[in-house]
Amino acid sequence: MKKVWVFLKKFWWLILTVLAFIAGLSFRKGKKNPDVELLKEQRKDLQKEEEELKKEQERLEKEAEEIEKKRYFNDPVDAAKYLNDELRKRK
Repeated sequence: MKKVWVFLKKFWWLILTVLAFIAGLSFRKGKKNPDVELLKEQRKDLQKEEEELKKEQERLEKEAEEIEKKRYFNDPVDAAKYLNDELRKRK
């Protein structure tokens, strides 16, 4: 018993270090970080939103090209209609 006590006195710091290391590993494995899970969900949501925004941007670009291809001012009547429509929209 005395030899065990002498051994513990000499190497108490080593024993505590090993126990702390083992305890740290066991606590780490059993616990999931909720913040990481939340961030993963948010990332998926943002990726979906990004895809939707890209589709919307493509649609708007196609619409803009169609509008640019239209020639409102081929004749004076079309120009007058366009200006009247714009004035009505702003009122």
